[in-house]
Amino acid sequence: MAREALRQFSPRCLLAFSPYHGVDHRKLLRGIRMEAGDCPLVGGTTYGGISGAVLTEASIVLMALGGDIQAAAGYAGGLAKDSFEAGRQAAQMALSRLGGPKPKLFILMHEPQMGIPVKILEGAQSVLGAGFPIIGGGTGTGVIMEQSPMSIQFMGDKALAGCCVGLLLAGDFEFSCGFSHGGTPISRPFTLTKTRGNILVELDHRPALDVMEEAFNVQYHPVDIPFSNYNLACSLMEEGTEDFTLFGIWGANAQERTLYCGTPIIEGAKYRFVTVEPDSLLNQTREGVLKALKSLKADKVKGTLCFDCYGRKLQLGAHGLIDQELKIIHELLGKNPLAGMYSGSEIDFLNSQPMRSFSRYGHASTSFAVFADP
Repeated sequence: MAREALRQFSPRCLLAFSPYHGVDHRKLLRGIRMEAGDCPLVGGTTYGGISGAVLTEASIVLMALGGDIQAAAGYAGGLAKDSFEAGRQAAQMALSRLGGPKPKLFILMHEPQMGIPVKILEGAQSVLGAGFPIIGGGTGTGVIMEQSPMSIQFMGDKALAGCCVGLLLAGDFEFSCGFSHGGTPISRPFTLTKTRGNILVELDHRPALDVMEEAFNVQYHPVDIPFSNYNLACSLMEEGTEDFTLFGIWGANAQERTLYCGTPIIEGAKYRFVTVEPDSLLNQTREGVLKALKSLKADKVKGTLCFDCYGRKLQLGAHGLIDQELKIIHELLGKNPLAGMYSGSEIDFLNSQPMRSFSRYGHASTSFAVFADP
C-alpha cells in the first residue's frame, strides 16, 4: 500500500489513517517507514477513512505530500492534566523542528475522549498565533465515544494513546481551507448568560431548555435528544463575519432545564438554534468547496485533506448519502486525490478576510485543506 502511494515521487511528509480494530498499528507504521524513509508522519485511528469519493471502513488511507513542501511533526501527552499545555507543546515541538521557514498550515489530531479539545487548539494557537490556519479533528475507534479503549495517534513509527499530534507545513505551495456544517438557523439570536463548561444553563437569563422548546415549538425530554442527534443544534455567531460555528446539542436535564454540548462554549456570546438536515448538509458542502476554490486556480489543485464529522456520517448514512457528499467534494476539486477521516469533533478554519480569520472547534463539520501548485 505504501509502495503504491509513493511510486511517483519522494514524500516530504505523510498522513496515515487506519481502522482501530484488526490492525497491528506499530507494524503498520514500521512498514510505511520502510518504504517512505524517516520523513515526518502523523495520523491516527478513525471513525472511517476517506479515499477519493469512497468511505473506507476497513482500509488504511495514506496521504503523501511532496514537491516544495517542508514539514515537521510534534506531539504531546497529558491531555487530561493540561490540554492547553499539550497543544502548546505539540505546536512548539513542530515549530522548533521546522527551523527557519515560515509556517503556513498546522494539521492537528488528538484523542477526543480525554481533556478539553478546545483547550488543545488554544494551546497550539498560543504558539502559532490566533489567526494561524489550523485544521484537524479527533481520532476514533470506529464507534462514537467508546469509553474503552481510547483511540490511537501516530507520530513517526510510534503508536500513541491519549496524545495530540500535529504536522506543521511550510514551503512554496498554495492552499485554501474550507468548511461546511449544513446548519439552518430557525431562531433569533440569544445571549448565553450562564454556563458551566459545556452546559448551557441560561439564554437571555431564562432556562436554556425552555428557550429551546419555544424555538422548536415542542417539548423535549432527555430521551428525545440522543447523543448523536444533530438535527438539534445551536450556533455561535462569529462577530464581524457571516460565518457561524455549529455545536450539537447532545442532551438535556429536564429537572435543571439545562442543555449540554460536546465542548465548552462561550458565555456572553450570541447563539441561535439551528436544524441540520441531509439536503442542507450536501448543499453547504458544495458551497464550502466552491468558496475554498475561489482563491485557487482549479487546474492547479493537487489534492485535498478532509476531516468529516462522525455525526454527519450517521446523519447522511441513515439516508444512504455518505458517498454522495464525498462525490461532491471529489468532483468539484477535479477528481484530484482526496484523503482523510471521519473524526470526533473538527477544527474549522474560518477565513473571513479582510475582516478576520481564525480556527474554531465545531460539530457536524466537514473541514478541509485544498493544496495547489504556486
